[in-house]
Amino acid sequence: MNPMEKHNSLRHEDSEFEMNPMTLWRLIRKLDRIHKHVAIICFIINFFHFLVLTRERLRLDFAYLVLLTISFFNLIMSIGELFPIILESNIIYQIQVDCVGGRPYYHRLAVLCCNVASRISRQSSLFLTAFLALFRILCLFSPMNGWIRVFRKLSFKLIIFICSILLTSLYYPYFSSTQLVRSQGCEYNKQTTYKRFDIEFDKETGKVYTMIDGYSSIGFSILFISEMISLYSKKNHPIMLSKYKKDK
Repeated sequence: MNPMEKHNSLRHEDSEFEMNPMTLWRLIRKLDRIHKHVAIICFIINFFHFLVLTRERLRLDFAYLVLLTISFFNLIMSIGELFPIILESNIIYQIQVDCVGGRPYYHRLAVLCCNVASRISRQSSLFLTAFLALFRILCLFSPMNGWIRVFRKLSFKLIIFICSILLTSLYYPYFSSTQLVRSQGCEYNKQTTYKRFDIEFDKETGKVYTMIDGYSSIGFSILFISEMISLYSKKNHPIMLSKYKKDK
């Protein structure tokens, strides 16, 4: 086979793996519709869960207070995912179609705030889940520990305040590095009645915070699993010990 024929055969093989842009666009549209339905379902589930945990009898126990806080942050995360979908659905205002997909300033600002709130709420939920498992282990291994009495005095509002302050200070550089810029293009087409804006993320800062989100999620998940394993082994240790004594 001469070099030209070999080159043509390689181009033919590569073309078999090329995806049609229209096929990719249809896939994106389907995934977008799935995301919208999932966001609505998650909001309903988290809202119902939050209402159940706000019952007065459940609020007397510290573990349920932490669960209530986790549910609260999950609800905020769901709202942060759902509100941009509502903005795009022409319910709040009528979106005027242009060739670059620009949106009003308040629309872009709301989407940016929802994005940051979702990130903060997600990390708060992960942190509190790992903390609750650690608290249960501490109660089991050392029930008379002084830290347990300190934790039991914490209130629902104080837990939310501490988590919000810590994670808001962590994500403030991400929020401040993001800019809302005027949309470019469509100068010769019909202009919209509102000024069009786009969200411009700083690439380097975005990479750093994406890594923070990913590694913290993995870290909290590993910590939670290890805590559950130790809690399970501690609960089953007396049973195994009693069985060993009976067999002996």
